[in-house]
Amino acid sequence: MLLGFPRRSPEWELSALAALMKPQLKDAILHRPSAQFVPREVRKRVEAAMEAVAQCTGYRPTIHWPDDGDYVFLIEVAAEELAEARGLAVVLSRQLIGGWLVLGRTFLRDGRFFRRERGVKLKLVAASNVHLTRPIRAALNGVL
Repeated sequence: MLLGFPRRSPEWELSALAALMKPQLKDAILHRPSAQFVPREVRKRVEAAMEAVAQCTGYRPTIHWPDDGDYVFLIEVAAEELAEARGLAVVLSRQLIGGWLVLGRTFLRDGRFFRRERGVKLKLVAASNVHLTRPIRAALNGVL
């Protein structure tokens, strides 16, 4: 599973797909850029957030910073580390206000989880079934 910060907004991409199928929906993307805003100090913010999470939970994944491609940064997540990765994703999402993060099939924005409506539709809705576990919430209490 991957945790990443895509260069293009997933919300914009899904709206573009919807506009291809129904041209009357093109107003959702017509005058909006597809690129997400990437703060100049994104590397500093991400590394500080990762260090804070590592001190609280002991979870210290390897981060990849590709020079080009679809993602600004990527983190590989093993299945047994999913709870810790969700905690890290929430902290990173709160550091990158207004930006979309992707964690597997879920999306995060401003610390909230989203998913595609009914799993396949082209609309993002709040994911009511994705939460941080109690031990992770307790460990990240001062960071969140």
